[in-house]
Amino acid sequence: MSKRFQPLWFDPQYRARLPALSSTVREFTKYLLETELSEGLRTRARTDSSRRNFYISVEAVACNLMLLSLLSADVALTVPRAHSSMWGKGRYTSPVYGKHFLDAIDLMAKLGFLTKVSTGYRISAKLKAPSLIAPTERLGELSAARWSRRLASLRSFVSRDRTNSRLKNPVLVLMRSEKPSRICDGTGFPASASGRRLRNSYVPDARLCM
Repeated sequence: MSKRFQPLWFDPQYRARLPALSSTVREFTKYLLETELSEGLRTRARTDSSRRNFYISVEAVACNLMLLSLLSADVALTVPRAHSSMWGKGRYTSPVYGKHFLDAIDLMAKLGFLTKVSTGYRISAKLKAPSLIAPTERLGELSAARWSRRLASLRSFVSRDRTNSRLKNPVLVLMRSEKPSRICDGTGFPASASGRRLRNSYVPDARLCM
């Protein structure tokens, strides 16, 4: 019997906000771009706009997978691959999605930075399954030198809550804001009464600095 995974939905808004992590992601993206040319996966170099979009996709995928590495081994990342998700039009369309998103996932899988757990399908509204991916140890090695202590701190916090059952269903919340001045205590919650209540409910003794 194949292993069953709990799905964690991909969030296209995750970004590498720490300077060291951002630098690592840029170096990683450069490596991927060079490799797809040297391995003959592309015949021509990407245009400037294509490189920017590719970087945004790699950054979002890498951050989602790094978060996933903090959770239990039976959790996998659900990633969209449907045409409507990749090339849909609308005011909320994310620049993360497109052929560059699929290229990033396929290339990272080919180079051993992630594994494709399953390929999704949709036959009907009831008969469907998501595409799942998971990080490999090689992805962890990518960032270990630059932010291993932050990862260790977060991993310790998540493991402690799971072991002590302080939270019946442990949740690690990372929220992103476009206005750093409105962030309180490095958790990403808005500096307001409701933000403080959320922070204290989910991360009472941790500073999340992703």
